[in-house]
Amino acid sequence: MNFTRFMSVVLAMFLALATTPAHTMSTTEAFGQLTSVKEKPLGGIRDIYILPLSLLITQEFPSVLNIKIYDEEGKVVYSTSSEDLEIPVNTSNFASGTYNVVTIAAGESESQDFEVNL
Repeated sequence: MNFTRFMSVVLAMFLALATTPAHTMSTTEAFGQLTSVKEKPLGGIRDIYILPLSLLITQEFPSVLNIKIYDEEGKVVYSTSSEDLEIPVNTSNFASGTYNVVTIAAGESESQDFEVNL
């Protein structure tokens, strides 16, 4: 992880701490949980960090990254494309439940389940 990516993750964790009472958060909730580190030959390395009210998706180098989030019924609840190295996704308006985030870059896809508990 390069310094810029590291600092962005630290900033995201700080913002999560600053907006949520500390006495109600576990360490994982406060600092996020790295749920997926996948190195793909063409799509580079993608990381998905689960934070209390958001996801932070990072990629190793700028390429078109398509992101879709599906609810438990398979309905797309979020979709975007970006070439940014860091893509924040606000999940604070999602209903509580299990979701699946799918990232696609250079024809290679990865998916990861995550929970929203409001």
